[in-house]
Amino acid sequence: MKRVIFSLLLMLLLAACATTKIAVLKTTEVKFSRYSRVEIPDFSVKTSLIVPKEVLQAIPDQIAAQLTKEQLFTYIMRHSTPCQERVLVIKGVVTQYKPGSRLKRGLTFGIGQVGAGFVIVRITFFDKESNQKIAALDVKGQVNWGITGGSLRTCYKTIAKEVVNFIKFYY
Repeated sequence: MKRVIFSLLLMLLLAACATTKIAVLKTTEVKFSRYSRVEIPDFSVKTSLIVPKEVLQAIPDQIAAQLTKEQLFTYIMRHSTPCQERVLVIKGVVTQYKPGSRLKRGLTFGIGQVGAGFVIVRITFFDKESNQKIAALDVKGQVNWGITGGSLRTCYKTIAKEVVNFIKFYY
């Protein structure tokens, strides 16, 4: 019993706290269930913002992985396909990025947001055939603390989870 409690406490201390905020910019009247395929290209970045290439690939990778797990669509592709019919395209633009300081988060346990890092992404859903914008939202993923300082990678997962939840809501 002591080992179980110790293991749980250790996992909590080593974990990073990642939070998300979501702002829906455009809702949809189109049900996502009408699509059988999803394309998720690498994300782009707002002009003059310096963002590591890893971020532009990792978030779409996470969205694709979580959509695959949910089995909502027949095909989920991380590249463009010549197919036009019943294809949902999910594009993302990183609008704000701050890596924060893992060392500061670790030393202060994130008290007062010291060393906090975040990523804000504008997600836009398009119908590939008509190129019509179906929906749009801004998602902010933030890492605040962790005994090891936490990692922005946890933000990528929480952002992806919010995108998938949005899709499920309008499925």
